[in-house]
Amino acid sequence: KLTVHSVTGMVVYEYAITGMPQALDRGGALVYAYEHALPVRIGSGFYYLMVEAQKAGKTLKKSIGFSVFK
Repeated sequence: KLTVHSVTGMVVYEYAITGMPQALDRGGALVYAYEHALPVRIGSGFYYLMVEAQKAGKTLKKSIGFSVFK
């Protein structure tokens, strides 16, 4: 599950990924990954991306911050 929050905590975008990851060639190394482009336009500013995934019955969570400049 992907969730984008503004700095005020408002949810700007939310998406649940389903299916299997794609096999991608990254410089001769085969990696499995999901690629997803935001289908919404968001304004300039700072945002937080929260990623939540399930693996072997455990919930894995990761968050990062990113900036949008226009």
